[in-house]
Amino acid sequence: MILLVTKKEMKEDKDWKGEKGEKSGKESILQYEKPERIDLVLEGISGPNEAGLKEKEKKNKGDDADEKAHKPKWRSLTVKILTGLAAAAILAAIIFILFSKVIITIDDELTLRITPLQQESSVRNGESVTIIFNLKNDNLWQCDATCKFAFIDLRNNTRIYSGQEVLRHGQEVEKSIEIKAPNRGSGQILYSFEAECNNIKSVICLTAEEKRLSRAIALVSYDLPEEDKTIRDEAKPKIELLLSRTTAANEVLEYEKAILEVLPEGVLESDEISYLYDRKKSDVERISLETERLKQLWIVEDYKGIGSGPLDQDAYDIDIILTTLEELKKDSLDLIGLRNKNIDLLLQVKQSQRLLREMKSYFLEESTPENERLYERLLNSSDAIHNQYLFTTRNTSHSEAKTATELNQSVLELESVRATYQDVKAELYALFFSSRHKLILKGENVTNTTIDDPDCDLLKSYAYRIELANAEANKKQGTFLVEELPPEPAGGDAGSGNETENSTTDDKATPELVAEAELFLEIQGIDDAKKEIRQNVIDNKAVVLEKLDKKIPNATKPAEPMEAALSLALINNKENLLFISNNCGQPGQTAPSEGINAIDHLALIDLDELESLRITTPQMPSATANESEAGGNEATSATTLEDNPSKCCVYGNCSPCCDEPACKEEDYPILLIHGHAFNKDSHPDSVLNVFNNFERRITNDGLLSFGRLDMKAEQEQNMTGEWGRARMPVVIKASYYFITYYSLGDYTVGIKSEESIENYAIRLKEIIALVKQMTGKDKVNIVAHSMGGLVAREYVSLFGGGDVQKLITVNTPHHGVEGRVKEWCTFLGSRKECEELGEGSIFLSRLNSKELPANIQAYSIRSTGCLMEGDKTGDGVVTNESGILEGASNFEMPGDCMDAFKSDLHVRAMDPDVFPDMYALIIGLLKS
Repeated sequence: MILLVTKKEMKEDKDWKGEKGEKSGKESILQYEKPERIDLVLEGISGPNEAGLKEKEKKNKGDDADEKAHKPKWRSLTVKILTGLAAAAILAAIIFILFSKVIITIDDELTLRITPLQQESSVRNGESVTIIFNLKNDNLWQCDATCKFAFIDLRNNTRIYSGQEVLRHGQEVEKSIEIKAPNRGSGQILYSFEAECNNIKSVICLTAEEKRLSRAIALVSYDLPEEDKTIRDEAKPKIELLLSRTTAANEVLEYEKAILEVLPEGVLESDEISYLYDRKKSDVERISLETERLKQLWIVEDYKGIGSGPLDQDAYDIDIILTTLEELKKDSLDLIGLRNKNIDLLLQVKQSQRLLREMKSYFLEESTPENERLYERLLNSSDAIHNQYLFTTRNTSHSEAKTATELNQSVLELESVRATYQDVKAELYALFFSSRHKLILKGENVTNTTIDDPDCDLLKSYAYRIELANAEANKKQGTFLVEELPPEPAGGDAGSGNETENSTTDDKATPELVAEAELFLEIQGIDDAKKEIRQNVIDNKAVVLEKLDKKIPNATKPAEPMEAALSLALINNKENLLFISNNCGQPGQTAPSEGINAIDHLALIDLDELESLRITTPQMPSATANESEAGGNEATSATTLEDNPSKCCVYGNCSPCCDEPACKEEDYPILLIHGHAFNKDSHPDSVLNVFNNFERRITNDGLLSFGRLDMKAEQEQNMTGEWGRARMPVVIKASYYFITYYSLGDYTVGIKSEESIENYAIRLKEIIALVKQMTGKDKVNIVAHSMGGLVAREYVSLFGGGDVQKLITVNTPHHGVEGRVKEWCTFLGSRKECEELGEGSIFLSRLNSKELPANIQAYSIRSTGCLMEGDKTGDGVVTNESGILEGASNFEMPGDCMDAFKSDLHVRAMDPDVFPDMYALIIGLLKS
């Protein structure tokens, strides 16, 4: 360092010692106690020992004269020139450094120009596309910048490329990446290219190294190849038909399964149905698995896989199978109906059993050739009916259809015999038993009667059955009482009337035992015994009627015993056993003999058993029932294929792309509008830096940032609706300083930042129209900072609020700026803007005289905490009073000013890292 001082300064400085320095040409080096202040003292500088130096010079004058005579004069001139240049250079450097510091303090210029800011590519499945972005470092000429680059796949917010470079001023680099479209389906993928740079601090670049972020978006739309579209369109109805057919087939199979569970064993038709059921079930399961595979291929949009499958053959097969299953279901229902019809016929025969016995007795007693033929017919038909009864009740292997045919023929034969008998019979005889069975078994003419062996076998069987019945009855109620028989109308069938409701026993075997006792009397064939019994009944009529009064108080009493068939008896099996012992030897302990007459067998038909064999038809499952249980569209969704919409995935969430009108009124885009540029000569991007951290936080919180709006690029690409397909609010920074115009066959973007706010509002109209077009939405939300709030208000004042849903202004001087802020505004800023921003300006007076449109949700947020002129508070630029907007919801957020000018709260309030409450309020208002 060279320090120039005068003689006067040397004299006044007490640190000079006044001693001579060493002589060196015409330069004298003086001793100085503060050597850090001076390295060299040039000739002509005098100090405290100046007289001594002159004396020494005179002494050596002779020597100097000789030396001067030999030394050229140009050397002295050169030294002086070089010394002057060096001093000038040092001074210039000092001035430059100071000036640079001031400029960087005012505006640490670093603009990252990415082109294009938004771009779109369209590819087919599996194809690749190369995404290219150019980045230019437009910063201070004396500064270099370090930049970090990243390509981000916004589907899951992952970096697919990252790097770092140092860029010189004005240097431009190209960054590219190859993207391959998914192999299936259609949709949109968003990629973000981000560059975060900062100037590098050096001796000549005294930057604060503040980071600047710039972002660009690439939209890659992908779609199916034409071949896949053809397969998709042709396959959908076929797969839906398969789903419908297999669903129906499985329902029939379930129904068949339920039928097979209720069908009796041994029925040949049931066995055949089971066999066909197993075969068709296997076929349906095979096609169901294939159909489900096709459905899954449809869901994942693997149309080539669908086209390679046996779709047409399966559709043909399932139609054949379903036809067979429908026939199988019909056969099953017919089998159930046939089974129940057979049971009804047997019950009909059971109800006529007393008439059958009556006819048998008549035909045997009144022996004529005709009666013998009728008896033979009666016997044969009864035998056939008994055989069908055994088939039906014992699960004997048989054909239900054959049984039904034979049973129906036999019943018709019985009906024919009965009709003939009805024509010739005179009257019906009814036998009444006395209160004791011994009157039947031990009459005077009966006791010593010799009974044939077959009759003994029959009596032994009766006694055995009575013994079993009495044992069961004793368990239930101690005494076995015979149930009342229903009255038999004259000329009708026995048992055709209604049974008496006041019976005291529930044992249904009792009427059968009574009938067997009656049959026993008929088998004996002893007329005298019958006469004896009849007479006993007549003689004991009073006893019988007394019993009727006790058993059936309200019953109609029979006028004559011969005119009705109503009996009461207390069966005493001991008397039966005694009679058998006296007449037949020891009582038998075996089941009924097989030699019983076929007509007698019909008397053994068990009504309860028949009723228990009746089959209740299972309920057919239906789609309606399934819907009711599932609460909606389960049946429909099981047989239809949902159209595969285009998929848009952002931040791990995938949903159908917004391609239908309904979603156009959701998720309105968010426009970030900047304020007044402190330096009118700065690039508009620099004033948008106020949103850098705000934009970064919004992205981290799940909103979709598209960076700055490039009006020229969008005009050229015309990506109508593409930005709004992701079903997520798009955040876009926009500057009204840009102006787009058409020139020489191309769109050109210029910068005009010294115009009126009204002109800016007109440009905002172009911005909003373009954003609506690109997103496909009919409205936008606006977050405007500082003067941007006035631009937005002027827009709705001029054009109405039909395009704006919400307007949020932050630190906007709604009533103007005042004092030093107003005075300093024009220092580097636009004079026109500053005039209109001033308190009491014509522009603000006109703007504030108008009310906000009623269809806009307006909010005004102001920061306070900085002391301003006149003891007012505010954000350092806008006073608290000026930040209030009439007709809007107003919010006050506290803060403070930290810089030397006490005005930085105005801008810092938009930084979420510094003022998270401000950020939370803005996001809350946008989402509310």
